[in-house]
Amino acid sequence: MDFGSRLFTLDSANAFIPRLMEVFSGVRRDLEAAQEVMEALEESGHPVAQHLPIEEQRDDDAPPEVRRQQRQFLTLAKRVAAAVEGVRQMGIEVKSTDGLVDFRSRLNGEEVYLCWRFGEREVGHWHRIDAGFAGRQPISDNGEFEDDGLQ
Repeated sequence: MDFGSRLFTLDSANAFIPRLMEVFSGVRRDLEAAQEVMEALEESGHPVAQHLPIEEQRDDDAPPEVRRQQRQFLTLAKRVAAAVEGVRQMGIEVKSTDGLVDFRSRLNGEEVYLCWRFGEREVGHWHRIDAGFAGRQPISDNGEFEDDGLQ
């Protein structure tokens, strides 16, 4: 079920934190493994081409070990993409694949973001839509944040 740009209360956002910890733990492992494979491909003279789509990161004329590493990289990249898309399908905005997300909410009639970063036990900050991570402010009252009534 795709929730699109749904709005969250602080409690409804915090209900997702255990799942997000699980998802981003896996994503972070996959990103680390992908980085190692990228380094190995670089060392073998077959670097990942940043300008090519992931699916085109294959060289059928490469040695078998390089082709294996390219398949491994593709598998890891697809897994990361699927995990991130799964989070987006929940109505949560992924700002960084290593675990920075925003939950849209409403504060005093203004749409804002409830902001969570991997490793935080709960959502403890918010920021205006245009402020970004640098504009994070601590949450002082969890009753202030409103959802869209569709929960």
